[in-house]
Amino acid sequence: MNPAKFILVEPCNFVDHPAGGQLNFARLLLSLYKGEIATAGYTLNAAEPVGEWFEKTENGYSRMHFNLGCIGDAGSKYRVPRRLVFYWLVMKHRESILKHPCRRMFIQEPSVLMALRKKDWDSICYRFPGVSSALKVSRFKWAKYFSWIFDQLCFRAINKADVILASADQEAIDEMVCRSGRHLKRREVVFFPTRVDTSVFSRKPLSDRENRPAHFVSSGRLHWAKGWELILRSLALLKNTLDFKYIYVGDGPDREAFVNLAKELGLENTVSLTWFAQSGEIAGYLKQADVYLMGSIVEGWPTTLVEAYATGLPMVCTDVSGAKTIIHEGTNGYICASRDPEEYARNILKALALDPTIVLQVVDVAHYAADTLKSDLERLWMRQG
Repeated sequence: MNPAKFILVEPCNFVDHPAGGQLNFARLLLSLYKGEIATAGYTLNAAEPVGEWFEKTENGYSRMHFNLGCIGDAGSKYRVPRRLVFYWLVMKHRESILKHPCRRMFIQEPSVLMALRKKDWDSICYRFPGVSSALKVSRFKWAKYFSWIFDQLCFRAINKADVILASADQEAIDEMVCRSGRHLKRREVVFFPTRVDTSVFSRKPLSDRENRPAHFVSSGRLHWAKGWELILRSLALLKNTLDFKYIYVGDGPDREAFVNLAKELGLENTVSLTWFAQSGEIAGYLKQADVYLMGSIVEGWPTTLVEAYATGLPMVCTDVSGAKTIIHEGTNGYICASRDPEEYARNILKALALDPTIVLQVVDVAHYAADTLKSDLERLWMRQG
């Protein structure tokens, strides 16, 4: 096992919990660096040690790993925000983490950055997975009232980072810099899109939709901020005029609410929901679909949309960060300016009518390919003194 190039600290188990873009990015880093990075997160396995470094073997290679805690049942919901729990765990084990000889850290969770002391580290790289206010999309209704305070604490903690990356489009980054006041300057924040494994998310084969239902798909964490309610209500408007099947690939805290609304709208026979899926399974669903649906309220640089783009799948998306770069209106998809189910339903029909050969022609995933991530990260951060 080689010495670690950096320590990746993330509120996840680096396998399947919690599903979402941050976990996907962390797993991508692990696959690229293999045993060359150390990790710190939590575990779902009570048999694993907590509060100490140990050698962990996964996917055929070993790395040093530190469990900050065991959260038990993966399906249980926190009674307090998860990022607050993780902040406390990092604070609790801060000295023990320093027993690892590596003094470079990669972070994409603001609560970790807040809990660290700059003096303990040679270099810190922080990635904004998204640049909107994190607490505004919290499942805790009271959290939005503290979003401004949380944002200011996050922006103040940014001073601890030597390199700041942001997975969002230029407009969203500029808005965040303005919101930060004196804490951030535009030149300090580097545009850094999320990446996908293009050997997995490769172009889908052309298929004939004649004499079969239209297949729609969404993927990602099942959370209200992902806008699944808009999609279901839009599909309900089409159920009497279009024969279709819709599958949501993923899992999350809104699973029960999703199922209940589907039944309420009379979609229980046309809508299905999976559990957490690995990349290969997600790619399989995408390649069998006719249109990818995204209804998010906020996004950074949406990994799931890039995955759909890489497979050459027509897309219908709300006007979130990154959508206008990934979607060429009227060529490989449509962007909804509003959250009106009728507008979204109309765009689904228009996307379904797009020429699949033209959609495939616009696919150029060079900027989003996973094999560029390692070289880009080392150019921007690892090659610093």
